[in-house]
Amino acid sequence: MIYGFEALFDGRIINESSIEQMKITHAEGRDVFYGLGIFRTFYKGHNIYWHSGFTQAYSSYLGIIEETGEIVVVINNQWTNEEVETIFYDLLDQLLDNT
Repeated sequence: MIYGFEALFDGRIINESSIEQMKITHAEGRDVFYGLGIFRTFYKGHNIYWHSGFTQAYSSYLGIIEETGEIVVVINNQWTNEEVETIFYDLLDQLLDNT
């Protein structure tokens, strides 16, 4: 079964043309770019497309490493947004250090 970002990026949810338009990003801040509903960060030589969500008592990060298709998901209801982001990048480090 295919879920979330995998289904989005392999064309099962939107067509390839729409995916390419979504991936056109513009500077949002230092090392962070924003496109049509998605962020992009260049991290350790890889494009990471991601999105996060925060609300009272809940936060999440979801990202995909473009070159490998590997996906990282962090969902929680106990930590601060900064801690969730740190966990997200720790998981990316583990994946990228093993490629």
